[in-house]
Amino acid sequence: MMTTIKTGKYISIQGEFVRAYPDGSVMVRVGPTYHVGRPVAGRRSAVSTARDTLRAVLKRTPASA
Repeated sequence: MMTTIKTGKYISIQGEFVRAYPDGSVMVRVGPTYHVGRPVAGRRSAVSTARDTLRAVLKRTPASA
């Protein structure tokens, strides 16, 4: 999924979503280079999408004893 992040006050980068971090940062890949920054507000950020997907998976997985 394509994601846009801000790495500085005036710099934004759009790339393929790689992972979300607990502090809200997101990693994207642009070619062979990886960048970390804050997701740009939009309809839904990659962080909220990843968090919702994880929650859905955990709800379906029975707890092991």
